[in-house]
Amino acid sequence: MKILLSDIRNRKSFDIYNILKRHYGDNEILLASSDPFYLRGRIIYFHKIYCLRKTGQTLFNEDLLSIGRAFSKDVVVYIPVEEDTTLFFLNFIKEKGNLNFKYNLPSLESFNISRDKFLLNEFCKNNGIPAPSFFTDPRMMPANNEFVPLIVKPRIGSGAKGLFSVISRAEFYKFSHINLNEYVIQEKIGDGKTVEGAFFLCNKGKVLSSYCHKRERTFPLDGGVTVYSKLVYNKDILQTGKKLLEKLKWSGIAMLEFLQDVKTGEYKVIEINPRFWGSVLLSEFSGANFVSAYIKTALGEEPVINENKKNVAIRWLAFDILNWIKRRGKIRGFWHLNKRNTCYINCTYAKVFSSILFHLFFYISKENFKVFLKKWKK
Repeated sequence: MKILLSDIRNRKSFDIYNILKRHYGDNEILLASSDPFYLRGRIIYFHKIYCLRKTGQTLFNEDLLSIGRAFSKDVVVYIPVEEDTTLFFLNFIKEKGNLNFKYNLPSLESFNISRDKFLLNEFCKNNGIPAPSFFTDPRMMPANNEFVPLIVKPRIGSGAKGLFSVISRAEFYKFSHINLNEYVIQEKIGDGKTVEGAFFLCNKGKVLSSYCHKRERTFPLDGGVTVYSKLVYNKDILQTGKKLLEKLKWSGIAMLEFLQDVKTGEYKVIEINPRFWGSVLLSEFSGANFVSAYIKTALGEEPVINENKKNVAIRWLAFDILNWIKRRGKIRGFWHLNKRNTCYINCTYAKVFSSILFHLFFYISKENFKVFLKKWKK
């Protein structure tokens, strides 16, 4: 067996790689990149890096066929790291067949619903699943109606890129700068910081395992990327997530994000991520072991379901330190690292030298430095 890990420039790929090494060793892992990361990748991972281009379906197919042929005597398990890569992979399977590739992924139809926030919102409404109210064009709202604060975000995309709020009718001018067909317009139901995530492993519409965590701190502190989360048990979001994934006849892994409606107290679905998530390390650290369990389901085997540890957390220390600097050290208990109950993104399970190299290459990249500066100025 070989395990194909794509998008190795991504920080979560580094964590998945170190998790895979714990269970399968180095020789079973195939690393791939879509961009010129080959030299840096070899320095960090001490591995050959395969080309898996994402500039078009034809080029992707050529590269994936090449990998498949190079290991034609093995089964090759595909790991879903990024949505666009997984979409290319699903289209490849539709065109070429499974060949020697193994996977546990949703149908193309369910996958497309999950990654399109408008289609997901519509699906939830039609199936009685709690989700924010949404509008096609709130500018048509009668003037005498009570105004509802809005969150506007791209239908397809991750993170906060392209997201903005409209808090009064006076801000309707913001809609003139976008194509409404490319955005979902939702009622604002919370502060956007108190997000809770529910994580699932499924097979053919059946939930095999699940857990959840709650966001405790972001960078910047007033809302942004999560840098500190704690494992929690939230029966409401686990039940809602289970119902949604059963309706979608889901296969594979999924992360569902929820916000609590400040008016009703009800938790509502705001997003599905149909791939591994940035806090995947907590799955391993808590004992849920979603990476190895996913591989077992991809091979048609029964995964080992473990009971999660309690009182465990995950931190992205590099960015959390920036919070500490901006607050001039005024974050209580910040330096209580507590390695026994806390795992650290891009550090835990990694060799020290590889972790240092990954951090250097990740943070000195032009793209990531621009993102950092933008967040620092907030």
